[in-house]
Amino acid sequence: MPDLIGIGSINVDLVVDSVASARIDLTDPRLGLSEGDIGGERAIDAETSANALAYLATVDPVLSAGGSALNVCAAVAGTGAPVTVGHVGVCGTDGPPGFSLPDWFDHLGIDTTFVEPVEGPPGLCLAITSGAERTLLTTGGVNDRLGRLLSERADAIADHLASARAVHVTSLAGLTELDPLIDLLDRLRRRAPAVVLSADPGAIWTAEDRPAGADEIQARCHQLLVNRREFEAIGGLPGDGAGDGRPGDPGAIFERWPATERVVVKGAEAVEVHRRDRPARVHPNPRVLGPEEIVDNTGAGDAFAAGVLLGQLDAAVGPERGVELGMDLA
Repeated sequence: MPDLIGIGSINVDLVVDSVASARIDLTDPRLGLSEGDIGGERAIDAETSANALAYLATVDPVLSAGGSALNVCAAVAGTGAPVTVGHVGVCGTDGPPGFSLPDWFDHLGIDTTFVEPVEGPPGLCLAITSGAERTLLTTGGVNDRLGRLLSERADAIADHLASARAVHVTSLAGLTELDPLIDLLDRLRRRAPAVVLSADPGAIWTAEDRPAGADEIQARCHQLLVNRREFEAIGGLPGDGAGDGRPGDPGAIFERWPATERVVVKGAEAVEVHRRDRPARVHPNPRVLGPEEIVDNTGAGDAFAAGVLLGQLDAAVGPERGVELGMDLA
């Protein structure tokens, strides 16, 4: 049985790195981006996606598998550490020609017991890196059927998750009804309270217009991995970043969500680890990249999460080194 199981999107990513993005205009109407969308994540409809794809085809994006929780599992598998991984999600069968998601799962050794093939397009993420900024345009594809999978096979999935040591949940485009996921987490906590529940809520579950239930999911998790904007959005108070090492304050987070024991705040210059039972720890990043050095930062936060989780699951790494490993992987 897997040690770590992710729950989330199964996407196809089309990645435009910073070299290629210099040849496009992010304000081109075919991308459908407002000024506020640049550097963030935006869900788009099928028509906008088709227009954006046609425009970005001129710079030949790189094709890969994606989805935040799945990226974490793939990164852990890619380290070769003695930690087994699995995923729960729905996989569209109508993907790009010549690219097989099932073969990709098999190649990395990711358990797919509860990856359900569904007729239709997989989720699609158009990822554009420009300097230090990464802009994501996402369509849910068949990921909107994840709720049905979680409802119809709730007991079996909960039993499967109960055999893991950690479960990592991430936000996803297309799934707006979150009750099936909340119910699954409740079942898991009743069956196996020792399983660590980790969440990366991302932009979707921390935005002002976040789906109903997003806070309920975070409230059930022992660990949250967020960037500084997301930290403040869910109740954290800012510190000074890397500056003199003064961390932020988790503010109302621990008070509002009693199950939350650990909040990890990701930053380019430093990472803050807030624990309910001890002072915050600041980990300076020894290798801060300048904007001109960043070629592609797609999935960097997921790679960081992989290091953190490996530190918690592999005694040879350990939690403190796990944070440092996360920065190395990112």
